[in-house]
Amino acid sequence: MRKTRASAAKGRKPRRDAEYADLFDFAPVTYAMLDSAGMVLNVNHAATRLLNVARKDLIGRPLRAFVSEKDRGELLDHLRRCRLSSRVVESEIRFTNEARGPVICRVYTKRVSYKGHAAYPTVIVDQTERLGLDQARLKAERHKQAAEPASQLARAGNAAKDRFLAAVSHELRTPLTPALLAASQLSSWDGLSEEARELASTVTRNIQFEAHLIDDLLDVARINRNRIDLDFDAVDVHETVREAVD
Repeated sequence: MRKTRASAAKGRKPRRDAEYADLFDFAPVTYAMLDSAGMVLNVNHAATRLLNVARKDLIGRPLRAFVSEKDRGELLDHLRRCRLSSRVVESEIRFTNEARGPVICRVYTKRVSYKGHAAYPTVIVDQTERLGLDQARLKAERHKQAAEPASQLARAGNAAKDRFLAAVSHELRTPLTPALLAASQLSSWDGLSEEARELASTVTRNIQFEAHLIDDLLDVARINRNRIDLDFDAVDVHETVREAVD
C-alpha cells in the first residue's frame, strides 16, 4: 500500500512540473531566471519577443548584454540590491531591441533559493504602451490648456455680440412706435383717397413687419442667454400667406 501511494505521488510530481513549465513558457509577461552574477539561467517565450533574440542566444549569457549601455550600471546596482535584500527590488531599465530600438521596462526581482543556490527570478514589464498613453494624455491636456484662452475669448465675444444685438434691437424699435401710430392715424382720416389709404396701410404693415424682425433679433439674443419665453397662439394661415405675398 505504501508503494502504491509513493508511486502515485511520483506520478503527480512530473505532471505538476510540466504544468509549471508551460505556465512559465507561455506567460504573457516576460520572465527570466538569473544567477547572482546576472547570467540568464532560463527565459520564457515573452522574453524572446521583447528582446527579439532567440532563446538559445539568451540562456547562458549575462542579461546586461541586452541592456542599453547607459542603463547597464543601473542593472548592476539592481542586482546588488537584490543580493542584499529578501524583498522585491524594482528598477526602470532600457533594454535593446534591434527592430524597435530601446525598450523602457520596469524590472522586478526577488532573491530565492533554486536548486540549492541563490537565484533571482525576474519579471520584466514593457512600459511602451503605458508611456505612450501617458504622453497622449499629457499632449491632450496641453492642447486643452492651449485652447482654453481661445475658448474663453470666443465665449466673451459671443456674450458681447448678444449684448450688442439686444441694445441695437431696443434702439431700432424705439422710433417705430411713433411711426406706426402716425401711419395708423393717417389711414383712418376722413376724406383720404382710396389710393392714399392703401399706401398708409402698406406703411403700417411694413412697420409692423420691421417690428417683428427686431423682435426676432431680440429673441436670438434671449436664446443665447437662455432667457427665451415662448408664447403659443393660433394663427390664420391665409393671413400669413397674404402677408408673405405682399
